[in-house]
This record gives sequence, C-alpha cells and structure tokens, in this order.
Amino acid sequence: MDNTTFTTTECVIGGRDTIIERSLASFSRNLGLPSKAIVNLDIFEPQHISAVKSVFYKYFEEIYFIENPWPNFPMAVKSVWEHEENNRKYVFHCECDWLLLHKINFDIIRKKCDLRRLDAINLRAYRSFKYKFNLSPILTFSAVTKKIAAILTPDLNPEWQIHQVSFRSKHWPTAVVLEDIGRDFLATTSYARTEQKNFTEWNNE
Repeated sequence: MDNTTFTTTECVIGGRDTIIERSLASFSRNLGLPSKAIVNLDIFEPQHISAVKSVFYKYFEEIYFIENPWPNFPMAVKSVWEHEENNRKYVFHCECDWLLLHKINFDIIRKKCDLRRLDAINLRAYRSFKYKFNLSPILTFSAVTKKIAAILTPDLNPEWQIHQVSFRSKHWPTAVVLEDIGRDFLATTSYARTEQKNFTEWNNE
C-alpha cells in the first residue's frame, strides 16, 4: 500500500480514541493500512487531543495532522484531500466510525479500480445505496480527491456536494463487510447532527 495515502476527518471529543482504536485495528487486521495518513482534527474538546493523536501514531509511520478549532465537516474533507500532494496514486478515505468485518485483499480493490477505469470503489456498508460515491470507506485516486476538494464549500454536507457530480464508481463486494459503530457512540454523547443536506458540523446539545 506504499502508493496510497490514508485520509480521515476526526472529532476530538472524550471517548473517540476508543472508537478510533477499534476501527483502525479492524482495518489493519483485515485489509492493511498505508504508512502515510492525513488527519483533520475538528477540536471540540482540546483536552482529548493527545489521546486521539496517540491512536493514529500507533498505526501510521508518517502522519500530517490538521488541527481545526472551528469545526466544519465539508472543510475537514476538503483540507485532507487538498493536502495529498499527488505523490501517491491512491487515497483510501475512512472515517473511523466503521469496523471492517472480513478479510479483504487490497490489491483486488486496486486492480478493479484500474482495470475497470473506475474513479472509486466503496467497501459495502449496506445492501443498497442511492449513490455510488460515499464517504464510507472508499478507495479512490488522489487526482479525483483533488478535483472534489476544489469544489467543496463550507455550507453544505460534503457527501451531498459530491453527489452532484458524476463518477464512475461502485460498491464492492456483494456482501456487507462493514459495521457502523459511530452512531452508537454518538448516542452516548451530548453531540448531534442536523439533517443530511445541511449537516456541516456537530451540535453540542
């Protein structure tokens, strides 16, 4: 995976380090992780920054942290995708709200992207999707993420903005291979999200 950069956006709040650890451990075990990561930190609770960072240091050799004291989800996605310098061909984007449940051969995903001339492949999180290009764990190209970053604005959900653009992408494999652990964690906190199209940042209720 030396030709791949891992990107993610993360909220710094109490307890997230445990969720990140579970998520990254499952991907490390069942897929493997690149050596390089770019991580946007939306800082809600500064006292938890070191705990969150320590988990990423455990799994990546080279990490670039973007610390954002004014949290905004579309700008978080924009920032990590802008900072990939095209020195690696692929980007594996994974919000650390997911567990990878089964072994996946990374080279198979990469070859499917290349041979079928796809812009991206999402690992399958649900049986069906309305859209083919989502921010659930996805392998795409640094050239694609650069193009997306250039159009993202701070006032609308980044996935909604991405869905306005046409991509050659698919969800793979046929079976569901991911489990969402982020929603259950969120329910234990004082944070909530607005409706999909207008969701740009977490609200502290």
